[in-house]
Amino acid sequence: MKKDPISPYLFDHKPGLFLTYVLFKMFKKMDMDPKWKERLRELHRQGTIVYAVKYRGALDYLLFHYGFRSKRLPYPRYAFGMKPIWICPLAPALRYMWQNISRLFSRKKRLSEESLYNHILEHKIPSLLFLIDPKIFRRHFMGKEPDYLQFLIQAQSRIPHPIIIIPQFIIYHQAREKEEGELKKILFG
Repeated sequence: MKKDPISPYLFDHKPGLFLTYVLFKMFKKMDMDPKWKERLRELHRQGTIVYAVKYRGALDYLLFHYGFRSKRLPYPRYAFGMKPIWICPLAPALRYMWQNISRLFSRKKRLSEESLYNHILEHKIPSLLFLIDPKIFRRHFMGKEPDYLQFLIQAQSRIPHPIIIIPQFIIYHQAREKEEGELKKILFG
């Protein structure tokens, strides 16, 4: 049985009983607009879903991954520009490190980011896109690498199904805004 070459890059497993319990408890109260639940499932059947978040953050990735997974929605298994090795269980983390070390000393080429992204988009794997990423902004600004949005636009011409970018803020349930309270009411009820 041949392993998928990108399996160490995907976060598609539960990280142990205790951590899974803590993360599901922490993110289960995430409130979502009910009309978006069925809409997300429908969009996932049509094409590749890419959730867009403004700033890069591990907590945002965990929120989307476990929050959507607990609601049985298409959850992001990959985050552009972020490797999930820091939250992987020991076996996948060791497999990821062993794969990178063995590729250093063998003639096999290391899996490039572009081929990884193409594989993810072709196989309709939901992912997370950080619009502002301070760690790699300099590389994009200097022109060494294309921006992830530019890459998605270029990849759309090669992929037969649509790439659907969903901004973070339209998914959540909009609560009523609270009335401005007087200081006396705030302090003394």
